[in-house]
Amino acid sequence: MKRYIIGVLIFVLVFASMCEEKETEITKENIGEKVAEAYKDVETYSMNTEMTVTVTGNVDGEEKTITVVNKQESVYDRKNSRQKHHSKVTMSGEGMNYTVEEEIYLFGKTLYIKILGDWYKKELEEPPELDDVRSFRELFSNSEISEMKVVTYGGEKVYYVTLTPTLSKMVETFEKTQKLYRELGIGNEMTLGDLEESVEDFKIHYWISKKDLLIVKMQIELNQRYSEEIEGKGHTEIVTLITDYNKYPDIKLPEDAKYAEDWDKSPFAQYKKTEEEIEKLNTGIRITNITNDDKTFYITVENGTLYEISSDDGNKVLDVDEDSRKSEMHVTIMDDYGKTIVDYIVDNKGSYAKFTEEPILPYAEEQIEITVSEIKPGVTYRIIIEAAEEKTEEIYTAI
Repeated sequence: MKRYIIGVLIFVLVFASMCEEKETEITKENIGEKVAEAYKDVETYSMNTEMTVTVTGNVDGEEKTITVVNKQESVYDRKNSRQKHHSKVTMSGEGMNYTVEEEIYLFGKTLYIKILGDWYKKELEEPPELDDVRSFRELFSNSEISEMKVVTYGGEKVYYVTLTPTLSKMVETFEKTQKLYRELGIGNEMTLGDLEESVEDFKIHYWISKKDLLIVKMQIELNQRYSEEIEGKGHTEIVTLITDYNKYPDIKLPEDAKYAEDWDKSPFAQYKKTEEEIEKLNTGIRITNITNDDKTFYITVENGTLYEISSDDGNKVLDVDEDSRKSEMHVTIMDDYGKTIVDYIVDNKGSYAKFTEEPILPYAEEQIEITVSEIKPGVTYRIIIEAAEEKTEEIYTAI
């Protein structure tokens, strides 16, 4: 009997030792791969996310603060291709206080969405990627780790990991889940370029279960500095908790969603359709006439875009603001040797590049005046104009 007990004890000790060895194998170098492997057998999970955005800025000499809180609850059943999401967005500050709620159910390629109090239904060509958990995992596995240590979270041992991904890698990862929302006309239009201009620093932290190497918590902190329209700063914090792995939830469509209207009847679809029809009217920019004296080119430009074209704001860079539909204009002129003699943003502050009449409104034409040291009669010049994300050029022989 003693021999049997001793044998069992030895087995237990050896087994415990093996487990301990296995745990010590997890390193900064291999944890990304190990986490990816752990998710191969995961089919269902729940996610709760709270995103808080605080923007403080100087408006008309007064400091103002606006806070936006977005709370989202999601359940994913990848085995049966079903998902449900509920989000509640609250904006407060400076006399504002309103809330918008949204519900989404996805059954394969059939989307049900409740927005502004009404249910709509849309058949998609292929199942969209709405799984933020998958995005979190991909970001974790494809980013460099700056810190990793074992801490206690929720009474269990976890790996606390800090990542140092590039901004482009972070945007690329979450781009997939935002694609559908943008196509529906309800998504955020912020681009990588917008973020690169404003983001000062950001941090990403993960809490990885030491027991099964699944993500239990993720946090993003991001600081931004704004210079256009608002002089100020912003802070964003996103905290996500992931639970109920392989609990196999029963996701059922709410009764009132069964009577959903077709998505094309929604105000968002109608607005998007109107925008697309307006965009078809965009004929770009065109040079309609050129003349000159001994030092100045007089160039008539037709603006066939939805943008108002006006002077440089002083930064000597061609700026195009999609939100306000305003654009600056860049002019390049080369002589018949290919030498650039003009490389200006039209600004109306000096005598070298100005609008005769400013601005050039949508579907109107106006003249610009470009002055150089000398214009030689008989010389052929190449004139290139860029504005409103359009470009045109003409070959002109001076008189």
